[in-house]
Amino acid sequence: MKGPLKLLTGLIAGVSLGLLFAPKKGQELRKELSKSSDKMGVLGKELLAAGKNVSAEVQKFLDRKDVRELINSGKAEIEDLFHIAKKKGKELSDEAKKELLNLGDMVNKKVGTTKKVMKKKVMPKAKKK
Repeated sequence: MKGPLKLLTGLIAGVSLGLLFAPKKGQELRKELSKSSDKMGVLGKELLAAGKNVSAEVQKFLDRKDVRELINSGKAEIEDLFHIAKKKGKELSDEAKKELLNLGDMVNKKVGTTKKVMKKKVMPKAKKK
């Protein structure tokens, strides 16, 4: 309802400003304002009735059994997909943790091996000097 309300407000403001700044006599201006006001009232009532009609039609559509079933089915499928995604995310997270631990173990082994090599090859040379 925000769109039609803004349109109606803008229309009323535009017509009012146009009439106020038009070079006419006061009596003529008042007559035109009165006619314009009446027209706006009729237009407003028509817009309101149309909005209610559309709202009623949408509600009828949503109340149909097949539409409700489709909506509920969609909700159930979304919930299923959410649970599958959550489970898969947990599995991936657990797998990533294992991989990181394995990588950490490999790094520690390499560091240990490097230390041994350094002690055997580099340290004896440092002692000779």
